[in-house]
Amino acid sequence: MTATMTLDRPGIGDGLYSVTGATRILGHGDRSISPTKVRRWLEAALTFSRRDFADGSVGLTFHDLVSLELVARFRERGVSMQKVHTLEARLQKRHPDLERPFAYDVFYSDGTSIWAGLGPDDAIEVVGDRPDHYVWAGAIRSFAEEIDYSTSTRGVARWRPAPGVEIDPTRQFGQPVVAGTRTRVATVLSALREGSQREVAEWYGLSALQVAAAKTYGER
Repeated sequence: MTATMTLDRPGIGDGLYSVTGATRILGHGDRSISPTKVRRWLEAALTFSRRDFADGSVGLTFHDLVSLELVARFRERGVSMQKVHTLEARLQKRHPDLERPFAYDVFYSDGTSIWAGLGPDDAIEVVGDRPDHYVWAGAIRSFAEEIDYSTSTRGVARWRPAPGVEIDPTRQFGQPVVAGTRTRVATVLSALREGSQREVAEWYGLSALQVAAAKTYGER
């Protein structure tokens, strides 16, 4: 049975999201992602522990969000839902203390096999024809090019979903912010309905490039 807990509101550093809110963040670029697809990934690809908001909606943590981003990247490279689920199960067996192992490793795939990074040069095959086989990680494209991992825990610390925009669970409850600031992208977009890019930059102490980056992200 899936465990549940009721949350009235996010705590500091939690970065809690509704499925709809997570879908907006995951649907960057040319992706076509719906709340229905996200729910399907939660049911079929991830071992999800439900976190229910008091209003009845499902809450996702920052690590859930990053895990779903990696599911999206696996799917874009042709990895089946079954293989994604198998990967998570094997990683949970390797790291039973980690609820979300996808948020604690760097992963690579060629569409058939999946590797987990062990360091700057090495990786181990976790799904494929030769499980536990070591390979040179530099030969495989990383799924985590925009994600910063903590050097102490190897857990995800920050995600840059677009140039000039980042998501950090310790800032603004994990909502997208202008990189290097606490200014929410949503705040900039709202202000742009009232003033020019130059004016908004002055109002919030941002550069013209930072405002432009937020605008571009909001229009994607």
